[in-house]
Amino acid sequence: MVSANLIRFLATEKAVTMFEVWQKYLPDGGQVFYRLEGNEQNGFISMATVEGKTPSDQIHSKERPTRADVEKQFASYVRGKENQF
Repeated sequence: MVSANLIRFLATEKAVTMFEVWQKYLPDGGQVFYRLEGNEQNGFISMATVEGKTPSDQIHSKERPTRADVEKQFASYVRGKENQF
């Protein structure tokens, strides 16, 4: 269940940058926050942060991933295991 959503486009001289943040509630009552930003020209960066944990490593990609792609990439981090990319 998505409880919060923010999509913002930042205009720069070189390109428009997309910035998206959303959160989900975990079965144990915690929250995970996902972040995706970038543009078609420079690529995209995604990351996740679980409440009370160190933020995940960033994942870079040339193509814009969907929310489902981002959540799948960070599934082991969210479950409490080390990032396995």
